[in-house]
Amino acid sequence: MKFNNRYAASLQLRTSFTLTKNLTEVLLSKTEEVLWKKKRKWKKEWTTSLLNRLNIGTGNDSNNHGTMLDDLE
Repeated sequence: MKFNNRYAASLQLRTSFTLTKNLTEVLLSKTEEVLWKKKRKWKKEWTTSLLNRLNIGTGNDSNNHGTMLDDLE
């Protein structure tokens, strides 16, 4: 009986560890995904802001600026 209790405790500990490990991996993966999306959004906003400050249109903005190539023609 003592052997069965130790086996059950060992099995429970391994199961608990596996679940914790899997949950941690999922949380880290989701965190990385969110951070990547925020970084991507931040880069896009920063680039748009920089272009607007330099008064260089992207061809599709609301200020009706042309692209740099259009300005050269």
